Amino acid sequence: MGIREHYDSFLGAVYSWTKGDFYDCVKKCEQYFIENGINSKNNQLAIDLGCGNGTQSVALAKRGYKVISVDFNKQLLIELYQNKGELPILIVENNIFTYLSSIQDLMPEVIVCMGDTLSLFSTFDELKKLFTTCYNMLTPGGKFIISFRDYSNPLNGNSRFVTVRSDEYRIFSCFLEYFETAVGVTDILYEFNNGRWTQLVSSYKKLRITAHDIQQWIND
Repeated sequence: MGIREHYDSFLGAVYSWTKGDFYDCVKKCEQYFIENGINSKNNQLAIDLGCGNGTQSVALAKRGYKVISVDFNKQLLIELYQNKGELPILIVENNIFTYLSSIQDLMPEVIVCMGDTLSLFSTFDELKKLFTTCYNMLTPGGKFIISFRDYSNPLNGNSRFVTVRSDEYRIFSCFLEYFETAVGVTDILYEFNNGRWTQLVSSYKKLRITAHDIQQWIND
């Protein structure tokens, strides 16, 4: 299954639940931005690529930025719309590269690409292109902020089974398979409805990113 189809048919419905309370997540993001001096004094522009349900977007808006939030999943963007209140956040449903190619003249102060977004690109060449595109778009002294899971060391045996979150009505886990340049992910969701448990399963592949890869692209 492709990544977009996986989000549209499976993960989008439970993504926010797996992350926990929305406003707790916003507070953690905002604290990170505070600790790293991410603060706008003049309503500067920030772009949140792969924004998901928008915890980074809301945190940036609270730090004084006008934010453009970009994602392909309608369900998560609806959640962002419901949670943003009156904050200056423009929501864009689009592919990241399609959108970036249309706004070359904006020159944002900050671009963020956080969560697991980097690993969801199709190829490593696309990731390199993303780094170059964002670098060229930023205002002088602007910041490109990323987060990613380092897949340098593969999990083995039973450690490949990971419980993401559970409560009395849901259990969400995943199984990881490591390949040379990709990680195979099988998400498994159990839900309790009408007195019985049901199982949903969906699989996809994402890029196997390492800290070494990222460092090389930054140096290049």
